[in-house]
Amino acid sequence: MVTLTTRSPALRDDCLSCARPTRWVRKAVLYMRRGGDTVSIHAGDTLLAVAYFWPCREGCLEFCLSLRPEARTHMHALVRLAQLRLEEITHTGKRVETHVRPGHRPGERMARLTGFVPDRRTPGCWVYLWRL
Repeated sequence: MVTLTTRSPALRDDCLSCARPTRWVRKAVLYMRRGGDTVSIHAGDTLLAVAYFWPCREGCLEFCLSLRPEARTHMHALVRLAQLRLEEITHTGKRVETHVRPGHRPGERMARLTGFVPDRRTPGCWVYLWRL
């Protein structure tokens, strides 16, 4: 059994470690860290991922997940952790969305596993639905 630990807000260095090495992506993750909520996820001392919850409009958060290659062996635990966190957020009455490029199979699979469903009105937009 894997024990994952979380830190919120995520450290600046954790956000940068999970970001692509392009200048605009690194600026974007630091901007999201300043303006929204962040959670870094670790297995022991190893950083696996950083999750961003960006307030995109009133009563709605956008979920963004940045994974490191080391996260591959911990995907089941990461999906379960995401489900638990998203469930907590939706109990507050907020809507949670994520955006996946249409046809991007790994992104669509991850969105489905964590509980998101496609929003038929907006291509690429997925909405988290809490279910019993």
